[in-house]
Amino acid sequence: MASATGDTSSQKSATYQLITKYTGVSTDTVDLLADRMRARGAYDAEYVANKSAELGEMLPLPLPLPLILTLTLALNITPTLSMPLTQV
Repeated sequence: MASATGDTSSQKSATYQLITKYTGVSTDTVDLLADRMRARGAYDAEYVANKSAELGEMLPLPLPLPLILTLTLALNITPTLSMPLTQV
């Protein structure tokens, strides 16, 4: 087109419109993904809190040392001096 007319403004305008449209769609997609990630994080936090509460209701406190050792091995964690022996 530019070679025929010597005018590149229409080509530049079309390119700019295409870029603007792509930017809008891309931004909307990223915003939607961020919203879904926040919602999933909130869901996961609530799920873990609910399961922890259920576990706390099922387990006797203070926990006996053999149970603590069994849980430590099953969960593959390393107990530290800051971990109380009566809780997990």
